[in-house]
Amino acid sequence: MVNPSFFSTRRAGPWLRLTALVALTLVVRGAVVMAGWQDLRQDPDAYQRLAINLAVHGVYGFENPQTGDVRPTAYRPPLYPWLLSLLVDRPSASIPPQRIAMLHVALGLATVLVVHALGQRLCGKGAWLAAAAIAVDPLLLRSSQLAMTETLATFLAAGAWWCWTVCGLQSVKSPGCRGAMIRPIWWRWTITGIVFGLSILARPTAAVWCALCAAALMTAPPRAAGWWTLAGRWVLVGGFTAGIALWVVPWAVRNYRVLGRPIWGTTHGGYTLLLANNPPLYKHFRRNGPQRNWQAEEFHQRWAARFDSPISPVQPEYWDDATPPARPAGRAEVSAAPAYSPPQDELADDRLAYAAALATIARNPGMFALSCLYRIGWLWAPWPQAANGAARWMIGAWYTIWFILAAYGLWRRTWTERWLAWAPGLLLVVTLTAIHAVFWSNMRMRAPAMTTIYLLASCGVVARSLHAIHAAESRGAGRSGAAASDTVPRAH
Repeated sequence: MVNPSFFSTRRAGPWLRLTALVALTLVVRGAVVMAGWQDLRQDPDAYQRLAINLAVHGVYGFENPQTGDVRPTAYRPPLYPWLLSLLVDRPSASIPPQRIAMLHVALGLATVLVVHALGQRLCGKGAWLAAAAIAVDPLLLRSSQLAMTETLATFLAAGAWWCWTVCGLQSVKSPGCRGAMIRPIWWRWTITGIVFGLSILARPTAAVWCALCAAALMTAPPRAAGWWTLAGRWVLVGGFTAGIALWVVPWAVRNYRVLGRPIWGTTHGGYTLLLANNPPLYKHFRRNGPQRNWQAEEFHQRWAARFDSPISPVQPEYWDDATPPARPAGRAEVSAAPAYSPPQDELADDRLAYAAALATIARNPGMFALSCLYRIGWLWAPWPQAANGAARWMIGAWYTIWFILAAYGLWRRTWTERWLAWAPGLLLVVTLTAIHAVFWSNMRMRAPAMTTIYLLASCGVVARSLHAIHAAESRGAGRSGAAASDTVPRAH
C-alpha cells in the first residue's frame, strides 16, 4: 500500500521543481535549436567532416586533396566528433541537423540535472536557481545552435565536478579509528578521474584543470581531504590520475602510431596561440585598444599563404603591410573563417605556428602583456560583440547581475571547511582565465565555467535570504520579549 505521506507537500515540492526544470529546459532549448536550425548545417571547426570520415571510412582524419584518401589527424579533440559519428547517415555521408539538435538538447538537459544535483550538495535550496540559469543561459543557448564542443564540454565539466563531490569525497570510517577519522576509497577517485579524462578529450585545456585539481587534493588539509598520511594522499592522487590516463593514454598511443608523436592533446594549439598573438591583431590593439571588432581576414589570408611564400611567418617581413600575401593562380580568396585545409605535415605546421606566435611575442613583450589583459576582458565580457542593441543590453544586464551575485557568493560561502568540494569549480575559472589570457579568447570559451558562476551566485542569494530571515526572526523575537516583559505585573 502506498504511504500517503509520499504525496505530502514537503515530499512533492522537490519533484515539482525538478519537473519544472525539465520542462523549462526542453521548451527553451528545443525552441532555440529550432530557431537556429540552419546553423547546425555549418561546420566551422570541421567536426562534422571528421565524424563523417570516421563513420564512413573508419579513419579519424581529413581527406587528402591530391589522392582523396582520408589521412589521420590530431587537429581536433576526438570525443565530440566520435559522438557525431554515431549520428551519420551513411548512404548520404552526412549528418542530419535534427540529429545534432536532439544530441544538444539531451546534453543540455543532462547538464541542468547534474547542476541541480551538484547544487543540492553545495548550496542546498539554491540548487534550482543555478539549474534554471543554466537552462536559459544566453551563451549556452547560442552554443547549442552550433556544431561545436561547448555543449558537451559544459556537461562534462559539471559531471566531473559532481563526481568529485559525490564519488571522490564520499568517505567511510577507517577500521579501528575513532572520532572523525575517515578513509576515502581510492577506486572512487579513479571513477572521478575517468570523467575528468573525458573532459580532456572534449577540450584539451581541461588537462590543466585536472592537474590543478590533483594538486588541490594533494595539498588539502587532512580534515578536508579525509586522509591523514602523506602516503594516503598519494594513493588518492594516484587513483585520480589513473582514471584520467585511461582515456588520455590510448589517444596519445594512437597519435604516436599514426603521426609519430604521442600527442595527448591536439595539433591545433599552435594556431590558437598565433591567432591570439599575430602582428595584424597587435596592430588592431595599438589602434583600437581592447575593442572586439577585429576583422581577421588579413590574418587568414597571410597565414594561408605560408606554403607559397619565400618568407617564413616567423619573420616580421612576412606580416608587413608592404608585402602582399602570396597566392598562386587559381587559389580562392580566403574568408574570415576558412574551412580547414590539412597541410602535408600537420606536426610541422603546428610547430611553425608556435614559432611564429612566440616570435611575435618576443618582438612585442609590452603589447603581449597588455593583450593578455584584453583577452581576459574578451573572455568575461558581459555582452556579445555581434548582437543588436536590445539583445546586447539584455544579455549584458543578465551576466552583470550574475557576476555580482557570484562575487557575493564567493565571499560568503566558499571559504568554509568544505572548500575542497568547491575546488573544481573555482579552479576551472582560474584555468580558463589563465589559458585564454595567452591563447585565443572570446565569450564562447568560458561556457564550461558558467556552472561555477551560477552555483556561486545561487549560494549568495540563499545566504542573503537566510540572513534576512534570521534578522527578521530576531527582531520579531525581540519585540515579543519586550511585549511579554511589559505585561508582567510589577511588585510594589
